[in-house]
Amino acid sequence: MEQFTTYTIKSKADGFVWQFKYHLNGVLAECKMFDGILSDKQIGWLKQQFPYYQTDVEEWKIKLQQNFDISITPPDLTFDALWELYNYKLSKQDATKAFNKLKEPEILLCFIDVPKYLQWLKRNPNVQQLNLATYISKRRYEDERPDSVKGKVYNTTLIDLAKSKQIK
Repeated sequence: MEQFTTYTIKSKADGFVWQFKYHLNGVLAECKMFDGILSDKQIGWLKQQFPYYQTDVEEWKIKLQQNFDISITPPDLTFDALWELYNYKLSKQDATKAFNKLKEPEILLCFIDVPKYLQWLKRNPNVQQLNLATYISKRRYEDERPDSVKGKVYNTTLIDLAKSKQIK
């Protein structure tokens, strides 16, 4: 399961409860409203203030603390959460050792990259998924993966060169 930082925002005036979930890179993933229906005035305000990025809602914590109670649920960045997210259950002991050697920024990079890696594997079915220990120890979360090649690849420079050779 992908990890999110969750902000639960409760209006002190009317009890509305909103929830904003952000990907680990700080971009909005999900927005929910639990209680009440917004008035036109509230909709207008929210259009101007909508927190598309986590930094926006962090600013809310400072600017709007008189009007809102804002609670934060941090993402679960434990080995078990990564093990479930990666979903390739081989060599858990080795993966645990490799994970325990990581520093916090590297752990965050792993959690950010794993969903991208799994999507890349779906687009490239001929590539086998690494076990998590190898993924971590070989720092594969830092890879820049090329897109899969679909169909023929045409290099226009080579085509032009071939045509010029045929004319002579």
